[in-house]
Amino acid sequence: MSINSFPKAVFSNFITSLRTALFLPIHNRPAFFVTAPHFLVALLFSFSCGMAVWAYWLWPVDTFSIYGLASYLGRSAWFYFWIAAILSLFGLSNRFLRLAITLCYATPLGLLAGVLVTSAFQMGYIPSSLWIVAIYGASYLFYATSISRVIWASANAARWKAIPIAGLVIAASITGSFVSDNAPLFEKNYEQTASNEVEDTYKPVSAEAIYYAQSSLMASETAQLHAQTKGVRDTYAILGAGYAEQSVFLSEVTAVKQLFADTFGPNSSTITLANSRPHPMQHPLLNPINLRNAVDTAAQKMDLEEDTLVLFLTSHGSPERIAASFYELNPSPISSFELADILDTSGAKNIVVVLSACYAGSFIDDIEGEGRTIITAAAADRSSFGCADGRDWTYFGRAFFDEAFRQTGDFVDSFEIAKTLVHEWETEGGQTPSLPQISINGQRAQQTASR
Repeated sequence: MSINSFPKAVFSNFITSLRTALFLPIHNRPAFFVTAPHFLVALLFSFSCGMAVWAYWLWPVDTFSIYGLASYLGRSAWFYFWIAAILSLFGLSNRFLRLAITLCYATPLGLLAGVLVTSAFQMGYIPSSLWIVAIYGASYLFYATSISRVIWASANAARWKAIPIAGLVIAASITGSFVSDNAPLFEKNYEQTASNEVEDTYKPVSAEAIYYAQSSLMASETAQLHAQTKGVRDTYAILGAGYAEQSVFLSEVTAVKQLFADTFGPNSSTITLANSRPHPMQHPLLNPINLRNAVDTAAQKMDLEEDTLVLFLTSHGSPERIAASFYELNPSPISSFELADILDTSGAKNIVVVLSACYAGSFIDDIEGEGRTIITAAAADRSSFGCADGRDWTYFGRAFFDEAFRQTGDFVDSFEIAKTLVHEWETEGGQTPSLPQISINGQRAQQTASR
């Protein structure tokens, strides 16, 4: 085939690469151009596909993230370094450009597969136990076929090398996620809206200043805990907003703090922990250390036999993890195992835990028990909804606290109302039921709904 122009050569590389990745036959062996300029074009194409996927997940987007770009470039450099090293190890250095260009053009197939698998997972068609395997398998399937076919076609004597090279290159790509965070290529500015008081400009933060302030911020919060009143069941609440990049979580804990004050009056006191980019110094951070300190301090103030310890955490979530996210600070998530240890060591006999996050039901097995009421916004394998930036409440937060608890003042009664409201809203929105869960004294009520 005669190729007389650079654009036609690029198109030829693109089509041949897709057919290679999809294991389709390549007829008449079209020309494949392996010059440095063609590699650069392929890299830009791959990068553009990555940007499109991030824009899809985070839409509407406002700000291009330099941190995300650095993360992307770091992973890419790691990936192509190891491709070159592995090919050199097997004596196939001359295949680097051909393989690199093919993998670049196979990128949209891997990204599309990842999007489809993630969407299926969020809709409940893939169980959480298989999600990681499924998304890696789908994303790297086309890499595997591309690598195998490129090496296989290089020379008859080298065909046996296709499988180990494919395995090593994919392993190197996966380890890239440990070398550099998979940070998004976009982030949002915060605009003041009628529903919240978020500042109207994005503000960079000083990690050192925030960490330095934690001691004084925690002291200020714990000073609000009043002494226990003998003969009265006091309520000691720990409220935590975990995701700094969306205002809905801080909005939610702020409203719950006021709701508890209105409901329990002088017999309640509250510690608020929050990750918030617009207000990084308003409260101590929500992270495992501060959460443990807050619970321990409340336990020292309360009558462990008589009073009630309430813990409300709202954030994004994954199986057995609740996000404690702040890009510059990189806090650890709250795990179900750590939360169980925090509650056990507190010594409190009456505990209410409300978790508003996707897959929050995965915490129940680890933290339920005698004297504990555990309420979650979603089942262990389901997403919850309503966490868009600018909202006052998530779906579950609004149903449970703003609608139900404001009426009943009772956690169990509020759950029964909230689960019905949430199901109605999700049905109206065409969303897969989140199936809120409750466990009382270690006994879980069965919550079911059709897909």
